[in-house]
Amino acid sequence: MATMVAQESGAGTGREPVTVADIARLYRRSARVVREKWVRTDAWQSTVRVVGKRGRWRLYDADDVEAFARQRVWLPPRDTDVPPGRLLDQAAIAEYTGIDISAVWSDVSRGRLGEPDDTRDGVRRWKRSTVDEHLWARQRKHEG
Repeated sequence: MATMVAQESGAGTGREPVTVADIARLYRRSARVVREKWVRTDAWQSTVRVVGKRGRWRLYDADDVEAFARQRVWLPPRDTDVPPGRLLDQAAIAEYTGIDISAVWSDVSRGRLGEPDDTRDGVRRWKRSTVDEHLWARQRKHEG
């Protein structure tokens, strides 16, 4: 499972500033997509602060980047009452993630959720932690 941005440590908010390469790794995007499709948008320019440089690379505020990324990709909720071990069927996955049920069905049929953690009574169920892992940074909007 990829390391989530919320787990980064550093100054200020407790999180290290990030470069384009860091952002690409953390949100499972290519550096080209981050550089050309994220950083160049008006939304990025108005919400994500440059907080310094590392060598020749700009450093961006990690909290600002996460807020921007949450508009573009699905990230697990910060606060949820769904325990990591709870089994979710496809309808419950749609409710938990906010992703349309038809998109969940498509993800399941394409194997994006992996094998179910439980198949009792012929119902496929995945642990919430499995859903978080497999849908981490699932694209919300077309990035081109």
